[in-house]
Amino acid sequence: MTVKKKMAILFLVDLVIIWFSICSAYYFRFEGPAPEQYANQMFLYCIISSVLCGISMAYFGMYRKMWQYASVSEMFSMCVAVTIGWAFSFAATTIVSDIRVPLSIAVRTLETSLLLVGGVRVVWRVIRLRQGEGRGLSYSHFNLWRWRLRRVGRPRVQRIGYGRSQANRIRR
Repeated sequence: MTVKKKMAILFLVDLVIIWFSICSAYYFRFEGPAPEQYANQMFLYCIISSVLCGISMAYFGMYRKMWQYASVSEMFSMCVAVTIGWAFSFAATTIVSDIRVPLSIAVRTLETSLLLVGGVRVVWRVIRLRQGEGRGLSYSHFNLWRWRLRRVGRPRVQRIGYGRSQANRIRR
């Protein structure tokens, strides 16, 4: 599968997550289907959130890379992207809609979106590791690598450990 197809699938999964988080927040708030006035607001909130969260996540690079390394900085940028998209969509829906979006719905939407969007990316990374698509990492042995710069812009990789095998360890 090409990278563009993988990015499109990830974008569609994110849209489904956004719609699911909003619909489930309204469902739990009203303990069942939302009343008519809130049902229209829910649909409007879904449309606005899809656009603004998609733009926010694209701006913060969530679709630029395929999560080669699921690091803390990438998780932080994902949290920032989702939170900013949520804040703008909450404000825009409150301005455009006839009635204000309940704060309990907005907070539950943010919680669910953060949990599911982050979870999908971590699962995506684990699946790629299992398939052997990771760069320089072995899922079964967890190689340890150290980067050294010989010249500016030219990294040199030296293995300093290999799983449990002490014989393969290279000392400084």
